[in-house]
Amino acid sequence: MPMFYTFGFIALTAAIFKIIILYQVVTASKLTAALNLLILALIAQNCFEFLGYLTWGNDPTFSAYMVDGLFLSLYAVIAAAVFLVMKVSESAHAKLVSSLFAGFGLVLAVLHSQGLIATAYEQVGYTIISVEGSLYPLFSLYVIFSVLVALGVLTKGSLTGTKQVRDRCRVTLLAIAPLCAVGFSVIVFRQMGFNASTALAMPLASTLLVWILMVDQRGDYLSFKIKWVILLKLALHTRDINLNHWAEMLDKMLVIEALRVTGNNKSEAARLIGINKTTFHRKAEKYLGESDSNDELIEAVALQPAEQILRSPY
Repeated sequence: MPMFYTFGFIALTAAIFKIIILYQVVTASKLTAALNLLILALIAQNCFEFLGYLTWGNDPTFSAYMVDGLFLSLYAVIAAAVFLVMKVSESAHAKLVSSLFAGFGLVLAVLHSQGLIATAYEQVGYTIISVEGSLYPLFSLYVIFSVLVALGVLTKGSLTGTKQVRDRCRVTLLAIAPLCAVGFSVIVFRQMGFNASTALAMPLASTLLVWILMVDQRGDYLSFKIKWVILLKLALHTRDINLNHWAEMLDKMLVIEALRVTGNNKSEAARLIGINKTTFHRKAEKYLGESDSNDELIEAVALQPAEQILRSPY
């Protein structure tokens, strides 16, 4: 029984990680908003899974409601994932495809509420398995089609001539592939007669997706609050840090990151980090005009040439 509860706490840990990330994100684009929507659906899925496992032993009826919630959130996860993929690829059919999957997910939710997708749930070993309803094959088709569309669209996008779209599609393909593999594998194993479950693999795969998109150096997906960005990039470049100039390096990173986040608007950058414009301008001229052993680390923060930032107006 302790191992049974472990799966629930793995889901809870995954949800907490995603909540922390989402709290630190600044929604700066439609792409970020699409990813935020997917993360919210994944958080709901993780929470329902945790509550389902936690309460199964004492109150199977309540637990069954939580697993119902997990299924409903899964329909939303699939629709949100397809929506993100279509946004990333900038497909001409993005609205149509996204609407079709959202509508299909809504139909499945209604059918699920009628007991036509899953009639009941039972414990098998260390996990909870759904008892398939008469229309469970529709859910299987929904998962399979979403996997094929996501992988197909991203693969095609990764070969396009537009560099920005190509790079985004490649990163997204790397991030979403484990999630697709888990969903597809469970459906295949269920069709083969195995009692397959996403209990362990899905929280790990979804957390990996968020992590990959979070550490993407281009910052296309997640725009973090400025101090979080610096902490993250320091963690990713610990070997390059010169501890003898720690304080000055942090100050320098803060100034450059503020300029990047605000699109080189010095007035807004100064307000963002809480210092007056004159002091900020002096620091910008100082830091962007000098060179030290931490240049590679500083350049990892700034996405534009220092000269371009320095020439930008207030």
